[in-house]
Amino acid sequence: MRTAVRLDSLHYHELVTHFLALPPQDRRLRFGRAMTDEAVVEYVGGIDFERDAVYAAVDPVLDIAGALHLARGALGLELGLSVLPRARGAGIGTRLLQQASHLARERGATRLYVHDLASNE
Repeated sequence: MRTAVRLDSLHYHELVTHFLALPPQDRRLRFGRAMTDEAVVEYVGGIDFERDAVYAAVDPVLDIAGALHLARGALGLELGLSVLPRARGAGIGTRLLQQASHLARERGATRLYVHDLASNE
């Protein structure tokens, strides 16, 4: 099992690389709409790493297999999660969801929410 580590702005390129490695359908499921490469770069550039919690399941050389983004919103904490296809089935998504639950409790959040598409299994 890969370790979940907190990312900061120094990991910008690794996070962009992770999102760009998602196939188009996975990007659509992760972001709720089709995302061009430029839109992904803009999204990562807009993350406030100080305010939000961004974690990744990584291997020893910081190859991000799965990413978790908890952003503060008006309704509570919004969760975004992605796992690369080659890394699925290894418990990475479960581990990151456990991390999200722990962080939400730590931050006193009463709600943790996800905007998902009906087609997202």
